[in-house]
Parts: sequence; C-alpha cells; structure tokens
Amino acid sequence: MDDQEAAHPFVEAFVVSELSRLGSNFRMNMSLNDYMIENNIPGIQGVDTRAITRILRKEGCMNGMITTKDYEVSEVIDQIKAFKIQGVVEKCS
Repeated sequence: MDDQEAAHPFVEAFVVSELSRLGSNFRMNMSLNDYMIENNIPGIQGVDTRAITRILRKEGCMNGMITTKDYEVSEVIDQIKAFKIQGVVEKCS
C-alpha cells in the first residue's frame, strides 16, 4: 500500500459513529473493515463520538472495553479498573 506509513498499524481499536462502506482513496486495495480484520483491530460503530469527547475533556482519561461478548459489567469491572495505560508516548512516537 503506497499510503501506509508504517509496517503495521499501531491503533489498538477503532470507534466511529458511522463506518463508511466505500473507500475514498483511488489506491485502496481493500475495505477498511477487511483491513481491520486482517490486522486484528477491534472496532465498533454507532457510537456518539462527540459525546465521548465531551466526557473525556471534562473527566480525563478513562478505561473502557470493546467486546463481542455479552458481559455483565460486574463481571469485568475489576479488570477494567486494573488496566493501566503505560508507555503511551513511546507507542505514539
């Protein structure tokens, strides 16, 4: 892929309000969904990303979870709370 700037994607998840089924780059050779599947990137659509942005600006960083299983929050809340964000600058630089 001519436009890919790294050997592999560094994103850990993808959250969007609406996933476009059509690509806009004339050099694309697969859909975004196929790219995410190929690179094992979880994603979710139908999310009010503007509301999330407002909450994060007000409250600061928070832990969350994207899953394909139907968990009860009480089953996973300890894992979510225990998750620590580390090495963010190194990952992004």
